[in-house]
This record gives sequence, C-alpha cells and structure tokens, in this order.
Amino acid sequence: MLFIMIRCTIVSVCRLKYPVLFLYQNWYNLSKTEAESEAWEYAKRSGLDVVAICPSLILGPILQSTVNASTMVLIKILKGS
Repeated sequence: MLFIMIRCTIVSVCRLKYPVLFLYQNWYNLSKTEAESEAWEYAKRSGLDVVAICPSLILGPILQSTVNASTMVLIKILKGS
C-alpha cells in the first residue's frame, strides 16, 4: 500500500514537472531527466560536485524493434545523406 502511495506521488510530481514527456509517454527520457535532476539536488545538499554528460551520439547493438535517433544518424551517414 505504501509503495502505491509513493509511486502515485512521484508520478503526479513528474507529470507536473515534465508534461511533454508524459504527453508522448517518453518514459526513458523522463527517467533520465528526473534522475539527473535528483543528482543535482543531492549535490547541492551534500556539497558534492556533479558532472552531467550529454553525448551527441551513442552507438551499439539495437536492443529494440524500432530505429532510435542514434541509429538513424548512422543510417544517414552510411547512405550519404
């Protein structure tokens, strides 16, 4: 019961903070955005330094059934477009 109450609270807060990510049900980006936000808040409270790295392209095996943004960049490069 407690888990459900905490989860609902987190979902409600995230929905208010990131409405576009909820609109498009972009759960991966939502989780990454919220995790980075929490890291910055923790750093402020604890005095630790935090570095956020946003790579422009990540390549590796395709683990999903659809083509993601990074894979699309590689496809365009290989096709010469």
